[in-house]
Amino acid sequence: MNANRWTRKELLALPVREWNAESEYDSLTIVPTYKVHDSGYRLMAIVGHIDGKGPKEIAAFCDDINWSVPAPISTWIKTDMTTASNCAHMWGNGLRFRVGHSLSSTGIEVVKISKSISGNHAER
Repeated sequence: MNANRWTRKELLALPVREWNAESEYDSLTIVPTYKVHDSGYRLMAIVGHIDGKGPKEIAAFCDDINWSVPAPISTWIKTDMTTASNCAHMWGNGLRFRVGHSLSSTGIEVVKISKSISGNHAER
């Protein structure tokens, strides 16, 4: 399923993962909610995608993302903006994204997988 075809409204209507779960995804979309957190920053929804299946769920709502990128990663983490939702979509060949607990500051760890994914990134 093409990440570019989902609207913001459709993404925000996805099921919400349990707040204390940890999950891995092939790509992520960061969706603004336009709600303001107590910190004064806006909340965002982190939507996890599975290759070939499209967006699975809202992995977290947070106002801050803490990225963990272990060295060395020999590929790029790519970001593009979707046309239907105007949201940032992150992906990378041979990478997965492990999203931690849904807290004000949510951790995302970039995980290298053994085989590189080929094909058009628009399918992610």
